[in-house]
Amino acid sequence: MAENIYLYAFATFGHPNDFRQTCFLPTKRGTELNIKLFDLTNSIKVYPNSELYAIRKEIANGMKIISYSKYTFAKEKLSERDGTFIGSSILYTKSIANENITLKKLNHIHNELIKKNIVEERLTVTHSKDFLLAKTVVSDFDKISLELKIIDKSIDFSVSNDNLVVYSRLEESNLQQKLKKSLELLSKFDTLFFTDDKNIVDFTKSRGIYKVVTEADFDKEIEKIHIERKQKITDAIAKFEKNKLQLEEEKNREIENRKKQIEQNQQKQSENQKKIEESKSDLSKLENLYKTFAGHISILMSNLHSGKTLDEVNNSYKQFEKEFNDEKRKLSSTNHVSSVSNPRSTSQVSPFSNPYEKPNYGNYNDGDDGKNNFSKILTIISLVLNVLLIGGIIYLYFINSDNKKKLENAENIATSKEVIESNESDPVLVESKLNPIPNDVAKNKIEEIQNKLIDNSTKIDEVVKIVFEINKPIRDAYKYQKGDYEEYLIKENPSAFNSNKILINKDSLKKIPFYKDENLKTESVNNTTSTK
Repeated sequence: MAENIYLYAFATFGHPNDFRQTCFLPTKRGTELNIKLFDLTNSIKVYPNSELYAIRKEIANGMKIISYSKYTFAKEKLSERDGTFIGSSILYTKSIANENITLKKLNHIHNELIKKNIVEERLTVTHSKDFLLAKTVVSDFDKISLELKIIDKSIDFSVSNDNLVVYSRLEESNLQQKLKKSLELLSKFDTLFFTDDKNIVDFTKSRGIYKVVTEADFDKEIEKIHIERKQKITDAIAKFEKNKLQLEEEKNREIENRKKQIEQNQQKQSENQKKIEESKSDLSKLENLYKTFAGHISILMSNLHSGKTLDEVNNSYKQFEKEFNDEKRKLSSTNHVSSVSNPRSTSQVSPFSNPYEKPNYGNYNDGDDGKNNFSKILTIISLVLNVLLIGGIIYLYFINSDNKKKLENAENIATSKEVIESNESDPVLVESKLNPIPNDVAKNKIEEIQNKLIDNSTKIDEVVKIVFEINKPIRDAYKYQKGDYEEYLIKENPSAFNSNKILINKDSLKKIPFYKDENLKTESVNNTTSTK
């Protein structure tokens, strides 16, 4: 039995259990997955004699997960309310089965679940853990793992908070194709639903939360993804072409400059001939280095044209660029002869050179005249420094009293700034553009937020999306100040992010600031729980 395939069954049971879901297979698993609920929110509802299918992406336990689910109407054992349902889901980590296999097994498992646990459209149990499963469910589940394919690396698993409902025919062949195409749309939507029931579609439209499209509109959404992908590749190729052109121009400047300096060196005494030959050798290596790098860029452009992913090409380009700069750095200090400047790059900074490289101006030795000139220059510099020192002392003396006044004013201004208490109860001076200014931190939601994050992958805007998703009061207060909230969150948790605003240590994300209105008797963020 594959370790990356899971079977869940779920339903609404009414008071006191409400919605419950249970993982039934595999029976022997190392750890439980901390996945989201398969519950339906008030944005969509299941009706009698209707079917609703869903494909969903998420990240749990540090793994990328895709799940396929089916919902049908079922009355709760002890209530008559509408919108209740029973459902089943096949969940994959790392790799997935072909859509035709998944759909057949999902339908079979769901039908057997209904046979064992529904009588006259009513549930016979009050909790998902009490569901009965037929033996054929286990055997069918084992067959799913026979043919698996790796989850497409191009799928963006970041939370988008957008969902799509497709009004579509549910014939098996048609639904298989829709589920297969849906993988391309998972970068844009968290969940895609499919139904042929008009009641479900009309209810979803009336709620106005999920986007509802027809089959034709669904194909247009796919085409948009294709256009966006082609545009990214076109932009990347244009950027590489520009880099190649800049590389050629820089090469010409470098070669021309070094040729002129080598010609000057060749005019010197014969004893410097050895150093001149070394310079020629470096020149040849440099030209070959540029030629090799230009060739690598041409190959990368061809790879993009032939279908390689942008991420793969970018990774290769970074490696080639690193090798280029490393080799070029070795050649940056060509041996030079007496009284002749060292052949160096004419450009200060280029996309292919090391901007942090320290200049080497060479050693000058023109005999006694050079030493005398150097002595005179040193004398002049000493006089200038002495004058500056005396002037500085006089300047400091006259502005000393004025500085004291300015310092006193600065201290008064600093004390007027807001002091916000951190998690460790240490007052932290924080200037904020947020309105209202945060005056507390969420404490009970930290672990839930951290579980949804991935180190070295999650950008600051994605972190804030998750914070807003889990903490409704924070979202309501700052949803129109998202950029300012991102900056504030980084200031509160500096060790959690790098200079590119990417999360590098989610365990250091311990301060989730929010505004707590002391005059209102409402629940704080720390006690907020999600409701369906």
